Amino acid sequence: MLSLIAIAGCGGSKSVSTHDPEREVRALVTSFDNAVATGDFGQACKDLTPARGASLVREVDRAAPSIVACSEAVGVAATDELRAAVKSTRIKSVVVNGDRARIVLMREGKPVELEAVREASGWKVNEPES
Repeated sequence: MLSLIAIAGCGGSKSVSTHDPEREVRALVTSFDNAVATGDFGQACKDLTPARGASLVREVDRAAPSIVACSEAVGVAATDELRAAVKSTRIKSVVVNGDRARIVLMREGKPVELEAVREASGWKVNEPES
């Protein structure tokens, strides 16, 4: 469940067609955070890469066996505490390099790093590269 904590906290509009990658990444983070905060776990999963969604399901399944859908995994991981923290999270920086972006968020006074990748359907929150 810690991984959702790491990816939640992004901080717009669900569809931004600005041809400004930084702005598009910021909109993705906002969309994801809003979805988590309001309990729209299906939308939260749409904002994740398929690989990140599958990884989250595996992680949550260890603690709550029988979770099979991304939206269920996000629902389990999105505790009341996390949902409250997401509401106050702010984007500190976005650095876009081609089809990848590194995002630094500030949540409860601490930096949290995310990665996003550009896919055919747009920007998605991804597993951070090591």
